Amino acid sequence: MKKKGRKVQEYNSMEEFNKRFYPESFNEQLSKIDDPHTFGVKLAEESLKKIMNQLSKK
Repeated sequence: MKKKGRKVQEYNSMEEFNKRFYPESFNEQLSKIDDPHTFGVKLAEESLKKIMNQLSKK
């Protein structure tokens, strides 16, 4: 019997894992931040991570 080819998922942090499997609670954590500066920094970090991941795939 041949094994079916499956995509192997790799997670480098618990944050990535939580984003993938618990998106609602992850978004709630982001919205709980009261300080606008901290909230902006967190969103910027997430954006940079997404961009870096997209660039590394190409």
